[in-house]
Amino acid sequence: MNIWKEYLNLYSHENPLVVIGTITASIAVLTFIITFILRPIVNWIKKYFAKISVEIGISHQIAQSVMGVGMLAPLFTVTVTNRDRITRHIQNPSIKPSRKINGEKYFVVPKPKGTYPLRLEPGEQHTVEYDTISMQNQLLVHLKESDKIRVKVSDTTGKKYLSNRMKVSNILGHIEAANNQAQ
Repeated sequence: MNIWKEYLNLYSHENPLVVIGTITASIAVLTFIITFILRPIVNWIKKYFAKISVEIGISHQIAQSVMGVGMLAPLFTVTVTNRDRITRHIQNPSIKPSRKINGEKYFVVPKPKGTYPLRLEPGEQHTVEYDTISMQNQLLVHLKESDKIRVKVSDTTGKKYLSNRMKVSNILGHIEAANNQAQ
């Protein structure tokens, strides 16, 4: 307990530099605890108890022709899984870049009428694939390679679920690899 008393006495020290240093050090320690300990724990708990999980990735199409086997343009894949014990209805996934583009935060890829809201049974997965070339021409050209994108999916109750993040450079690298393969 003597350590605690010594620490508290630093706030009433006669030298103002000691008091300022104590306050600064206390703020630094609290910031560290919140940023590197509490926030990851809270994020893990939110993800663990989420009713719907959303994951993004890249998949490649392989085409076979008389000329041989080759890769087509990669696809940006969104997989939505209902982890709840009851049926959920999800809305159209929207792409969320790490910064706004023309004042917009979310971008929705139009789907045929009647596709959404989509019913997901317990344990059921739904995968949506987006053409990365169209995505590059309309969205990625406005972002830096260091920027990241993620996908947001809402259920019909309004609860939002976010995917993992993916760097724009990762997507562009897959597009470039497919282009090099095609040549």
